[in-house]
Amino acid sequence: MKIAIIVAIVVLVLFLIVAISISSNSFMKFKQIFEEYQNVKNSSYLTAEQFAEFVRDKKLGGRLGIVSRKGEFSDAYDYASNTLILSENRGGDNSISALAVVSHELGHALQRKADTKKFRRCIKIRTFVSIGSKLITPLFIAGIVCLFFEGITFYVGAALCALSVVMFFVLLIYKSRLLAVEKEASNLGLQLLEDLDLLEEDEIKIVKAILRAAFMTYVGDFFRAMLSWTGLTRKSAKP
Repeated sequence: MKIAIIVAIVVLVLFLIVAISISSNSFMKFKQIFEEYQNVKNSSYLTAEQFAEFVRDKKLGGRLGIVSRKGEFSDAYDYASNTLILSENRGGDNSISALAVVSHELGHALQRKADTKKFRRCIKIRTFVSIGSKLITPLFIAGIVCLFFEGITFYVGAALCALSVVMFFVLLIYKSRLLAVEKEASNLGLQLLEDLDLLEEDEIKIVKAILRAAFMTYVGDFFRAMLSWTGLTRKSAKP
């Protein structure tokens, strides 16, 4: 029994070390590999915006908005408006790194076009989770405070604590499913580059490395959400 307990503690400690390391350092590692190839022009010489326009016309039936916004790593895809958002100066960037990042976001556009059941389910609960994640801690604190009182207030406190715990696990379930969505988007983006024959074989390997590093930022976000109540993780950005 003692050996089992010791093994369990060791496993837990190792898990915490790995989870904290990934959640705290994943973006830094992504940024490092991104910047390494940011000054390496891709062999097709397409800029990120030209690549997006090419994919829009070839694969998306001409239906894709393309806009830019301030921020170094603010690239994103807006599902509601079917719009690709390029971070500041990304549009004119013809580096391998730029194509790697934009290919991932275009992968989301392809997901929207395919409209799979998994994708629809994930998008439906996105808004709920976005709001709920901000309420978990306040609800739990309010519930704990209410537990110090008697009568109806005590039961309200118990209900608030239970609700916050349920919302916490719903958040984890959503983020675990989001990992699959993000991984699929990267795979679709990589497939785009291969199908359109825009990069050389060695460039494709670089894109794979960049996308793997980007995916780890989402893994880090999952661990950060899982351990948020411990105060052991620090916030790390996502690409």
